[in-house]
Amino acid sequence: MSEKSDQPRPHDAVMGGQSPLSGIRDVLEKLEALKNRSIWKLLYAHDCYGNGTFGNINLLINAIRNGHRIRMVIEYAGKDFEQATEAENLWIRKGIVFAQNTSAVSTLFSGDRMKFNDDFSYSMMIVNTTGEMEINRWNGGEPKKFGEAKKKENSKFCKVAVRWFGDVG
Repeated sequence: MSEKSDQPRPHDAVMGGQSPLSGIRDVLEKLEALKNRSIWKLLYAHDCYGNGTFGNINLLINAIRNGHRIRMVIEYAGKDFEQATEAENLWIRKGIVFAQNTSAVSTLFSGDRMKFNDDFSYSMMIVNTTGEMEINRWNGGEPKKFGEAKKKENSKFCKVAVRWFGDVG
């Protein structure tokens, strides 16, 4: 059938007059945009004293209440690294969010490399939006509070700044 024919082309009815190649190009562009879209959005951030530095804690609380996954990026005071981890368990109490993670294995930096600690242990942590973090390590079946082995760290809590992300987008 020639282009000059008065008869409609097959793709006129199916694709609204758009050529098949143009339609495929549109679909591929939309797929690329979806692939590049980040679903994790920064909902709330606070400094190590619990002072909000970004967003609104109610955005974080609403995301939790609506079943969204939460990820934290933790900044340790005086350290030259940050830790990103997904919250395994979450609580909301009196406007404070508490996140627990029990799946960490002890690691340390050796120069620019990260390696497993020779004194192998599992780490459990609870972080909250007031800037407090508690870390417990289990070594050989015996619980030991973080810092007990180190004289310079007497508190069972550390102060951390945290950026809280949700899979809301």
